[in-house]
Amino acid sequence: MNSAKIASSVSSSNYLCNSKIILISSSKYLADWLEWNHQQVKAQHLNPSPTAIRMRKLRAEQRKKEKEECSSIS
Repeated sequence: MNSAKIASSVSSSNYLCNSKIILISSSKYLADWLEWNHQQVKAQHLNPSPTAIRMRKLRAEQRKKEKEECSSIS
């Protein structure tokens, strides 16, 4: 057997023997990442950038104009 086939068979058998450990560590990694992401989104919402504040203001003004136009049509 050549060295590539041996390395391949060793790594696949290693994976099969340790698949539960790999799944647990992958799940923990994803859970940690989701928690970090949630914290970042919350921080951005609580402390928006000047651009985000400006965009919110522009959207609010646009919605107000749309409502005024709709009420004047009816």
